Amino acid sequence: MSNPHASGTAVYEGTQDIIGATDFGLTLEEVLGGAPIPPEGARIDVHVEGPLKGGLLNGSITATDYLYGRPDGRMCLYIRGVVTTDDGARISFLADGVATPQAEGPNMDLRENVTLFTSDTRYTWVNGLQIWGSGVVDNVNGKIEIKTWVA
Repeated sequence: MSNPHASGTAVYEGTQDIIGATDFGLTLEEVLGGAPIPPEGARIDVHVEGPLKGGLLNGSITATDYLYGRPDGRMCLYIRGVVTTDDGARISFLADGVATPQAEGPNMDLRENVTLFTSDTRYTWVNGLQIWGSGVVDNVNGKIEIKTWVA
């Protein structure tokens, strides 16, 4: 493996499916349909899963984004989950970031700050990585596309 700590090294990319949501008074469907977010904001727990491929990690992720929607349309992301590698290791996933509405259409631009942790000796090298991610939330098809790299 090349130096996994080298800045710019691809870590993973993937397309995750939005598989469900838990709302607290304003549903994900209402928000995606253009319903105004009230002055106090909106909390929605968005559940996702899907493959991670390429770069340094290959496997799948199951996660929940404890999303906070602001009245200006910006979504604050607080994501917790588990990466399961193709060879069975489990890696704790922690990310925060933002999703902002694109100027045209229903999609959102996504920016994430990711950290990973495991005690599985095959993957402890992930513990020191600072990872940035960039992608798109496809609100029409319920998918999240992301590419990540070492900061």
